[in-house]
Amino acid sequence: MHRITEKVHVAGTPEQMDVLSYLEQTYAGYGLRVKTIDYDVMLSYPNYSNPNTVSMQLANGTWEQISNGLGEIPTSGPKEMLDQISSDQRALNWWNAYSADGSANGTLVYVNYGRIEDFNVLNNSNINLNGKIAVIRYGELFRGDKVLEAWRRGAVGVIIFTDPIDYGSPDLSNTTN
Repeated sequence: MHRITEKVHVAGTPEQMDVLSYLEQTYAGYGLRVKTIDYDVMLSYPNYSNPNTVSMQLANGTWEQISNGLGEIPTSGPKEMLDQISSDQRALNWWNAYSADGSANGTLVYVNYGRIEDFNVLNNSNINLNGKIAVIRYGELFRGDKVLEAWRRGAVGVIIFTDPIDYGSPDLSNTTN
């Protein structure tokens, strides 16, 4: 597993080809017949030199950037993670494959995990998403379904975020081990 995950290997990149070659050789070494088939697929990639950002308009009308699209370089955590990030900072780039480029302006509305029942809670509270930006936690269901349902309900954008309550901190300080 270490060999497979030691480098950033986004689908369709040379690093991902290296992982494929390693797996082919490993399986063949076990006596398995391995066949690789090339085919064209539609892939999207982040703009590493100009990442997506999130800004909010303050009450006085000025704008403040609240996310520069990059994670912070951790100072503690598993050695493998620290080594990977120090050797390839693309691992810090926040993006979702197949998400559209562009800008969205609107009021933020928290939608919990973006499940149907979460959207229904908003609806039952007379909160609609028309022209608004849905703020949704990762987890519980596929991220594409969250975006699709937000769009169906009129949202002009979606911000999906990792909630620390769902995913431990990089330094593992919230574990019992």
